[in-house]
Amino acid sequence: EHVMRGAFNAHAKLVVFSSTEVYLPVPVEFHDFNSRTAYAAAKRAVEAAVLATGYPEVAVLRLGGVAGRRQDHRGGSVMARFAEQSKLGESLTVFNQGKATRSFIHVLDVVSACTALIENWEPGVYDIVNPDNTISIKELAQTISTQSNISTKQTRPQDIGLESYYEVGDPSTNLKGPKGWKPKHPLKDVIRDALTY
Repeated sequence: EHVMRGAFNAHAKLVVFSSTEVYLPVPVEFHDFNSRTAYAAAKRAVEAAVLATGYPEVAVLRLGGVAGRRQDHRGGSVMARFAEQSKLGESLTVFNQGKATRSFIHVLDVVSACTALIENWEPGVYDIVNPDNTISIKELAQTISTQSNISTKQTRPQDIGLESYYEVGDPSTNLKGPKGWKPKHPLKDVIRDALTY
């Protein structure tokens, strides 16, 4: 609220960092809520609050699958979790069959998207993703385990309500970035840097 008010008063450009998780279906029943759907709901609420003001100089960046060096595994990213398990020499945990897919984008491509937006300012809502880097969780685990020379293990989540969490794929794989921007880092570079803590 304070940032929004400050931007409005200064007639400044306002960039809101959101997530492609906003595309997840909205749970109807209470038992369908989990940490992922709650996060998505919070991001939707922030976007709605900002866009409802009618302030013209707003750009929303919906980030999806950001990965890179020194990413904290406690943030929930499967790439960071696999990197942490790899670093510790543990087997990579794949929930269910690992059929869910993720599209990963290098953090440096996110930085270049921000730079492109600033240099070619145009208000709007942008999906900052790299659909070329889409891979199933099982394939990702196999790739990392081969590079790290460690095994993988499959398990089922024990927590109630998490079953669907691990089966849902990427909510958005549609690239809609700022003018003049395109991600440059292939998946092999994202994985390499994620494993380089």
